This record gives sequence, structure tokens and C-alpha cells, in this order.
Amino acid sequence: MATLKDLARESGLSLTTVASILRGDRARFPESTIRKVEATAYKLKYRPNTVSRAMRKGHTGVILLVNGRRAGALTSVSVFLGGLMDAVSDEGWRLVVEQADEPSEGHMGDLRFVKEQYYDGMILNIQSFQKVAVEALEKALNRFQVPAVWFNHKVDRGGVHPDEIGAGAALADRLFQLGKRRIFFVGLGSKAIHFSAGDRRQGLLEAMEKNRQVLAGEAATLTAASPGAERSQFDRSLQWLRGDPDSVDAVVLSHEFLLPRFLLATGWDSSRLDRVCAFDCRAASLQNVPLRGTAIPWAALGREAVAMLKSQRGHSSPKKSIILPHTLTL
Repeated sequence: MATLKDLARESGLSLTTVASILRGDRARFPESTIRKVEATAYKLKYRPNTVSRAMRKGHTGVILLVNGRRAGALTSVSVFLGGLMDAVSDEGWRLVVEQADEPSEGHMGDLRFVKEQYYDGMILNIQSFQKVAVEALEKALNRFQVPAVWFNHKVDRGGVHPDEIGAGAALADRLFQLGKRRIFFVGLGSKAIHFSAGDRRQGLLEAMEKNRQVLAGEAATLTAASPGAERSQFDRSLQWLRGDPDSVDAVVLSHEFLLPRFLLATGWDSSRLDRVCAFDCRAASLQNVPLRGTAIPWAALGREAVAMLKSQRGHSSPKKSIILPHTLTL
């Protein structure tokens, strides 16, 4: 591998001149000298030693995104990444993605991506991690004094996530404005999956109670891999909508991905989708009929995560979390 000394010898220039130009300090050199250094670097296939440069500067310019394997299944993550990468680029940083398995109970200290410290900050997309794993990770971050932002994870400090309770209330208020009163809610049956599972329902119920309304009905499921007994209970909960679809004015899905299971259980077709809405609508559609409800500003959350990380660098005090509202799409 070619070194700066090799470039200086090949170009006939001083080591100081070559090093200054390659560092970006070019204002005091003529264009011909700059071109000569660049041509020599290309000829010798020179690559800067980023590790040595980082040691001299005291920072690497690398931001690490820790992506939990199950968390990556959400299509919304790709939209979040777009905003995140744009903001990282604007700062002149680089983004590195580390795919992380949840540490097992007997190996909580094995958090390699924290210990290696080849980065200046970390963004954590690990919603699927259990509480004990999150606590172990927090201890490691504090020990090594790593600036970190928790993405879409409900923490007391240093996180960015959507306002799920507020979204539930806003969606209910909008349905009331549209004259909808008999509302059927379909949601995930466990808060353990993610805090959004319970918060969206809570916000919806609080707004209904405020307006002296109650749910016309409710069905709860878990995931596509739920046991047969849970799937059967879900189907039974929706049975009366199959026989009497006009008994409700609106159906609210806690998550957009519940739509296929809802349609299968009720036998509804696309002609009735104008009564169905969902939280976190992205690009879903069925037979060219888009689903409406609320949308999460994922790209904005990515930009806010970078802004929070920038504010943390050089400061040891924790920052308050940033909570962004959903956007209504109906």
C-alpha cells in the first residue's frame, strides 16, 4: 500500500506539500501542483489511513446505526433511513449499519458493537429487545460514554419516537368530525410487541370517552404467527361484521399490516375499504384503493435523531426525548 512518502518521492514534491493537499488544505497551492498530487495518488492507488487520521483528530466521523434483526422487518425503517442518511451526509459524517442480535441472558456483557468504539455516536433501532437486554446496553453505553439516540423506543431520555397516544386521539376526533360514531377497533393484543400497540388504543379510547362514546366492538390479535387458538378468537370477534357490515361506521386498525387478516376474517372486499382506516399508513393499497388514517413522519424522525446525536457529542448530560406527531391522512 502506497504511503505519503511514496507519493512525495514519485511526484518530486515535499512530504509537507503532498500531505497538506490530500488533507484538503489547497488554497495556498497552484492548480498544477494539486493536479500533480492527485494524479500521483491515483497512479499509486493511494488510500488514506482513516484510522490514523481519526486518532490524530480524536473522532472518526462515523455514526453507527444498530439495527435489531427483527426490527428491520418494518418497511417504515427504510423511510427512516432516508431521512437519517440525508442528515448524516449534511453533517459530513458516514453511516455504518451493525446488525445486532439480542444478547442472551447469560451473555449480557457481550455487546461487541459498543466495545469496539470505531464511531462517534450511535443510533439504536432495537424495539424488539427485551427490557433486561436494553438495561444491559444502557450500562455499556454509560460505561464507555457513548453518545446514543434510541429510535422508536419509549425511553425517558435521548430518544426519538412518534406520539402514539396523540395519534389515537387525533384519529378519533377526525372520525367524529366525519360523523362516525360506531367505531370498531382491531389491534395487537400485547404491549410487549411495541409500545405503539397499547398507546394508539389508549389515545383512541381517551378521545371517545371525552366525547361520551364507546367502542362498538373490538378484536385483538398478536402477529401472523399467533397460535391457532388466538387466531380463532380473533375470527370469532369479527364474525358479526361478516354478517352485518353496516353495523359500524368505521373500523380502526392499530397497525396497517392487520388489514389482510381483517379482510379474511370478515369477508369484506375493497368496496368497503372506505370505512377502514389505520395508524402508520405508508404505501399499502388493495385493488388500487389506498388505506387512510395517520402517517408517521419517519424521515423527520431520522433527521431529529441526527440532530439529537449532534447535540450530545461532547456533552455527558442526558437529553430529553423528542416526540413527533402523526399526520392525519383522512
